[in-house]
Amino acid sequence: MGENPRVRYSLVHGAVPPWMDLAIAAQEAGQPSLPMSEPAPPLTSAPRTRARPLPRRPASHRKPRRRIGWTAACHVLAATSGALAHHFIQLLV
Repeated sequence: MGENPRVRYSLVHGAVPPWMDLAIAAQEAGQPSLPMSEPAPPLTSAPRTRARPLPRRPASHRKPRRRIGWTAACHVLAATSGALAHHFIQLLV
């Protein structure tokens, strides 16, 4: 296992980083690991106003838009031509 550089590093330097050893020791001693600072002021929300509407973006830049009209028209044309071809072939037979 010493051949793996990650395992070798953890065996030499320990499983946890040095700052974590200090934090664990401070926690066991009852001291805070970080100094206490002043509490942050409460956040206030500013009213949101838009100067102008944003332009419409496509849903995804890689996905093309769906062409439902052309697809439906092609299916109707194929079904109609198939039905007409069937009737014309029956007349010839």
